[in-house]
Amino acid sequence: MSKLRLNIEFNKDSDFIKNNFEVFTSANIKNSVAAGYPVIVKFSNSYITVFGLQYDGDVIYADPHEGGIYAVSENYFNGCDAFVITGINQSRMRTLAQ
Repeated sequence: MSKLRLNIEFNKDSDFIKNNFEVFTSANIKNSVAAGYPVIVKFSNSYITVFGLQYDGDVIYADPHEGGIYAVSENYFNGCDAFVITGINQSRMRTLAQ
């Protein structure tokens, strides 16, 4: 199986993000995940996705660079750039699909 690697810059100011997603920045990863929104975090020169919570309050994240799923304290990402994708710009996606 080959991996598809897209050269897309995932930051809140990139044209790809601004044109295709509804985005807000959030310093509180745990609240965003509890509300049902995955959080993209730039961490150690790669991007990870925080998507869940454990019973003890730790956040669960996927690291595609390391190829695993991990749980850590929310404070582990202090000082990292993070943003939350709250929705998809449906009209823009329909235009891209045509």
